[in-house]
Amino acid sequence: MRNTIGFLLFFLPLFLLAQTEEEEQANPPLQLGQFYADIHINSSSKPYNSRTGDMDYTIWEPIFHDCGYDRSSQMMQALGPYLPKYSQAHFAALAQGRSRLSCMALSPVERPLINGSSFYNDRNKKATVSCMTGIVANQLFLRQKEMDYFADLLGNIEYLQRFEGEKSFYYFQGKKHQYEIIRNAGQLDSVLASPYRLGILLSIDGGHSLGHSIYIDENITNLEEYSELMRKNIRRLKGLLPISDNTDEYIQTPILWISLAKNYENGLGGMANSWSRDEINVFGKVKAVNNGPSRLGKEIIEELTAREGRRILIDVKHMSYRFRKYYYQAIERASILGEKIPVVCSHCGISGLSWQQRNYKRKDDDNKNNTSYLNHWTQNLSEEDLIIFINQAA
Repeated sequence: MRNTIGFLLFFLPLFLLAQTEEEEQANPPLQLGQFYADIHINSSSKPYNSRTGDMDYTIWEPIFHDCGYDRSSQMMQALGPYLPKYSQAHFAALAQGRSRLSCMALSPVERPLINGSSFYNDRNKKATVSCMTGIVANQLFLRQKEMDYFADLLGNIEYLQRFEGEKSFYYFQGKKHQYEIIRNAGQLDSVLASPYRLGILLSIDGGHSLGHSIYIDENITNLEEYSELMRKNIRRLKGLLPISDNTDEYIQTPILWISLAKNYENGLGGMANSWSRDEINVFGKVKAVNNGPSRLGKEIIEELTAREGRRILIDVKHMSYRFRKYYYQAIERASILGEKIPVVCSHCGISGLSWQQRNYKRKDDDNKNNTSYLNHWTQNLSEEDLIIFINQAA
């Protein structure tokens, strides 16, 4: 009964907000105070990563994936039915859908995702990646031996800054729309006071974004020099240090939150599995699934949530339940000292189980949900997660 009530409480508001296509068409143009907020979008991923290709997309327009006949037939047979072949959150769609405030999740492409699969051979790699991701891939991008994830993250922020405000706009229903990156509360109020401006809050998806692929790929994230590198990069994002060593410029765009885990091991702690058997066959088996935090992960949590500079909240999405448990204990200790740190989970599901139950702790595979309406994988929140969310005003 408790699971059923929780299910209804979570999904009933979504049912009430849902509108039919006919109702949407009957609605008048956007009025002040009538808008939606989205706390996890990836709108910049395709245009930013395609900027060196033959096509120069903007963040406003939809991007349709280039799916010619040269792609890997094995990969598309395994994953094709599950992959959308068009942009789902380009800014024109946000304007049309009355989404006025959005949290942009910035996430450098993890190197193993494009370099580690046996299905990617030299002949079809570029076409396969383009079809799967919508990114206009090129061989330089695919073959690079190392990736400075933090530099890529800063490049993505600069890309968004380059086209905000009057530098880039879109006409919808005869009105000019534009977007702005929110830097302070006053600007947020100003943006929301206008029905034709999109407010963008910046977040980061994946702790690898703070570091470099060399340390992760070589499994040497336990080195003190890597801890120093990541902590220094965090201080740059918090506005405590210049954005790079050769400038006195400081970042002006606050980072609202960061998720520490993503698709692959990054040395910070365990992630929750989110891939089916077919996806694992394509992208490779991932290590560190369901592990707890590493020493580095504990240090990074402390650095991110410290009061010094602009605190960066932690998004528990993709974290293993053991990693989440440690984080909850860390913020509980902080609360004893008078620090209230909100919990964030930007995009998640409900498992309907306690993390004490055997079925929740079972290996996450395609057979785990055979007898349930809810997905019991540990990437989805347990009863304990939900209780903590209520107590912490998540």
